[in-house]
Amino acid sequence: MAHKRRSKILVLSLIVLLGIYVGAYFLTTEVFHGRLGDTHYRIRLFHSVWHRRIFSPPLTVEQWLRPAEPEFSGQVHSGASLPPGDDDEK
Repeated sequence: MAHKRRSKILVLSLIVLLGIYVGAYFLTTEVFHGRLGDTHYRIRLFHSVWHRRIFSPPLTVEQWLRPAEPEFSGQVHSGASLPPGDDDEK
């Protein structure tokens, strides 16, 4: 009986930790909407290389789930050379 309870607690703990990890991914990164020529881009920006490495699994899943148009990628914010955003043209 105690073994089943421990298993349930472990599974629930892992689910909560996964939820916190995914939530941190969305809360600590930002999406840049840019355009280069006629191509629109959505780029998820990270604060550092380590920040990007920590969140590489959800970034990979997000890139896989995004449609081909507009293109989606991830870059480090401080070292990124970004095209002007849609808001910059107004």
